[in-house]
Amino acid sequence: MWPDLRFLDSFYPRIGCQIMISISRPHRQMAATAMVVVAMILPTFSTLWWAFTVNRPGHVRDVEVRLSRALGLQVGLEAVDYPRPGEIVLTGAIFRQEEPRGRVFREVARARQLTLKPKENVYLLEGSDVELFGDSSDTALAQIGLILQKASIDPESIRRMTFAIDRCRMQVEHGAGGLPVKMEWRSVAGSVESRHDQAIVQASAWHHEADRRTRCELKLTRKRQGQDASTHLSLATMEGPPLPCNTLEPIIDMPGWLGEKARLQGQLTLSQVENQPWEAQFSGSLEEVDLSRMINGRFGSHRLTGVGQVQVKQAIWGDRPGQGSGWREIQGDLTSGPGKASQGLLLAMGQQMRFRLAPNLHTPKKPSDEVDFGSFGLQFHLTEDGQIQFGGACGPDFGPDVVAISTQAKPTPIMAAPKTMVNVRGLLKTLFPVNIAQAELLVPTTRESQSLQRYLPMPSSRLNGAQVLPASHQ
Repeated sequence: MWPDLRFLDSFYPRIGCQIMISISRPHRQMAATAMVVVAMILPTFSTLWWAFTVNRPGHVRDVEVRLSRALGLQVGLEAVDYPRPGEIVLTGAIFRQEEPRGRVFREVARARQLTLKPKENVYLLEGSDVELFGDSSDTALAQIGLILQKASIDPESIRRMTFAIDRCRMQVEHGAGGLPVKMEWRSVAGSVESRHDQAIVQASAWHHEADRRTRCELKLTRKRQGQDASTHLSLATMEGPPLPCNTLEPIIDMPGWLGEKARLQGQLTLSQVENQPWEAQFSGSLEEVDLSRMINGRFGSHRLTGVGQVQVKQAIWGDRPGQGSGWREIQGDLTSGPGKASQGLLLAMGQQMRFRLAPNLHTPKKPSDEVDFGSFGLQFHLTEDGQIQFGGACGPDFGPDVVAISTQAKPTPIMAAPKTMVNVRGLLKTLFPVNIAQAELLVPTTRESQSLQRYLPMPSSRLNGAQVLPASHQ
């Protein structure tokens, strides 16, 4: 039954006279009815349809499909809620990625709750208790590269997303030491931007350890140039004390080489051109380094104890023509307070790398006997052609070539750096001593020496014998 609209009659006659068109009563009733339908009934039906759509069992599956297309991942959800207009809450989100070897999907992330605020292909993501998983650092970077590659070429992918996550846990099944690595970051914030030829991820996060808080920044760029794609990753400490060394354990077994108490600060960059080996650069400092973890038990009977600091001006790892991946250049200095060094290690440094020793160190002793030092400071610069330049770093009270001083009340130099450059072969023969009958052997042939040699640039020159510390340093 049509509603009674006679109360509108008093408003229309004047309008009809002004426009010189008469509107009959049936037409006015039809127009008013249409207005009521458009203004009231259609929105009501639209709301009811929307409510039916989001509450039907298949709606969660529809959202999973849309997110899977946008992210390039297989997305699973427990529930989808709409607490406010334009806001989507995803509960129990699990993200899986297809592995390169076939139709096998591996879980790469999960979150207890995520809040999405989409707007014109731009998303704001807020979350808590996010977990990231990876088999190894290489696999994780490859997975990220595939996601960014799809995002840069797929028209249905998200073009820009900003994110803020309260707590993010990361787990790598196989770290550099072969064991699982876990770490936690808080107050993670950043953005993901996808363009036609490149994708950029930028993030800032805090690492908490007891009362220590360190802020780090990360930037990941994947850019396509012709048929090849390049990936560039930069990680830097920005605020707070140095990070624990296990932060880089997915990439390098730093606790194994430097000790569990070692800490690092600086910038690490990784870069790769598609189907080519990774290259890396690091500059910064390493603190509380356990010198015994670097030497003891790795190089025969050589022993070195003490706690040191390493300042790294630059360390470059990359592909070397004819030699494969390895160190191309390392420059920095190592300083340490009181400690001990085995007699055999000091003599080998003098014989094989021309370090100048105090005469009393040449007194016959057992190689395992230890020599106390009050301070140790060594500058080093390993070049791409396998040459090494050494210098002293014992402070302004001693000469620029003094490497170690005694523990006496009035310290005296007990070791000075070589006057000329030496090379990697001398370093290998120092760390892996050879018998006197094999003095002409360029490099000792042991499994350990070959493992280390594989990553060091090899020169063609040979070394001379030991030298004695001159009288001016005694």
